[in-house]
Amino acid sequence: MINETHFVTDLETFDNRSTAAIASIGIACVKHGEIVGRFYTRVYVNSHTALGGTLNADTVKWWMRQDAEARREVDGSQESLDIGVALAAVRQFIEAHAPERDDRRVWGNGSSFDNVILRNAYDAAQLPPPWDFWNDRDLRTICALYPTAKADIKFQGVKHNALDDANHEARILCAALRVNAGVPA
Repeated sequence: MINETHFVTDLETFDNRSTAAIASIGIACVKHGEIVGRFYTRVYVNSHTALGGTLNADTVKWWMRQDAEARREVDGSQESLDIGVALAAVRQFIEAHAPERDDRRVWGNGSSFDNVILRNAYDAAQLPPPWDFWNDRDLRTICALYPTAKADIKFQGVKHNALDDANHEARILCAALRVNAGVPA
């Protein structure tokens, strides 16, 4: 697994259901156990809700209690892309780092959140997702298998910033891949 190409995704959304409207997308690309690329975009939320992306009042209230720097990334005050343009940019990033579709392992922090929401966004935009469903991966599961991998990884950046969260999760994945491969940290 350590020699495969992995994409660690993190989404900031306005709902916790699989149909959630996406506010931002962060991705870290991992090859040979190292982060080799990063992607980030804010999404114009109205472009996603127009396609059926959902909002939830409790999630919006939750955002109101978050750090100002994290809120600024999702409040619509910063330049954002239409959901279709954002998804096309995600596709370009993934294809640039893994030209062969079979080589794309896409990780989310939970089996029913990031990857599912992102795939649903592709469906809503009538765009094919750039990875196959059998290459969906779950960071929580690998952390349960290798709990020591997560123990020493300190968070860097702003929590609930999609790119900072994706970087943190990618660092955890790298550590877990090294444990799995028997490679010293």
